[in-house]
Amino acid sequence: MPRIYLPILLHPNLKDMKGFSKVLGLLLVLVLTTSCTSTSAEEEVDSFHFEAQVSPMEMEILELVNEHRASIGLNTLDFDKTAYDYAIEHTKEMIVKNEINHDDFDRRSSDLTIETKANYVSEIVGRNFITAKGVVHAWLKSDTHRKAIEGDYFYTAVSAKADSKGVFYFTQLFYR
Repeated sequence: MPRIYLPILLHPNLKDMKGFSKVLGLLLVLVLTTSCTSTSAEEEVDSFHFEAQVSPMEMEILELVNEHRASIGLNTLDFDKTAYDYAIEHTKEMIVKNEINHDDFDRRSSDLTIETKANYVSEIVGRNFITAKGVVHAWLKSDTHRKAIEGDYFYTAVSAKADSKGVFYFTQLFYR
């Protein structure tokens, strides 16, 4: 909750009780309207951390995927923080192994299903692309990747991270 400083209480026009009561009433209304929000401070911090964590390349990939989906009459996908955490974890694992893979997808899919109550999870990966357009274009040229992008999903997240040599690795998860 934002801090509210009350220098107005020291104002010389508040010498009588009537003026003080008006200011006190106004402050009460102000406090009630600022403290009765639909999100908690913890949710706001989580949201800020989440938004600060997503890279411009990741956001562009999401925009390109959603533009493609919309262009063929499909719903656009909502970006999901839980899926994002799993995508980051897998991308980092691929960087350590210096290879793209779907290792432990069963565990990732199962955990994501439990946490989000998902009915179906899909994953696509990539490496060696230097732009969002490059990786999305390659995915759309591949039947299996395009099938995932065009699947019956509601949520997605993508992780794009570079290794120490500047080679990018990508993981995108989809679920409904």
